[in-house]
Amino acid sequence: MASASSVDGSLWWDPFSLLLTELEHAPLSSSLPPNLAKKLKDNRAWFVDTVSRFKPPNQKSREALNSQKVEIGSHQLTVQPELKEKALHISSYLCLDEVQSYILVERSLKDDDLGANSIVQEFLHVILLQYYMERQCLLKCTRQILMHALYVGSGSKKVKL
Repeated sequence: MASASSVDGSLWWDPFSLLLTELEHAPLSSSLPPNLAKKLKDNRAWFVDTVSRFKPPNQKSREALNSQKVEIGSHQLTVQPELKEKALHISSYLCLDEVQSYILVERSLKDDDLGANSIVQEFLHVILLQYYMERQCLLKCTRQILMHALYVGSGSKKVKL
């Protein structure tokens, strides 16, 4: 087992549910809070490409999970064998990149306190929900950005149609 592997940094994403909450609570003005503006800039590629940034399975990601650690841009995962097997199963089920599947599995276990030895069907259901919630939050974030841009672009004036 190799000690570390590196994969394309574009496979990583920060959870969009937290960003969506911040966007929904941001005031409609020409300037966003600096920390929110930075998060939007950091995730620009995700907002431009939206759900197409979730990639299909590929051999390099599959092989990377054979390492003890996987570097994804500036982020690092410590590969746990029991999570790796679940990620590979999820990857084939969702037709999703293996490293992205591993990220989903790891986050789902942390977020839902679901044991690694849970019933397979229950576990699959939780990961499936997590995946579609991420996709939905990404799309909702994009919608919020567009709504904010429309508000700012109209000068916050009423527009006659």
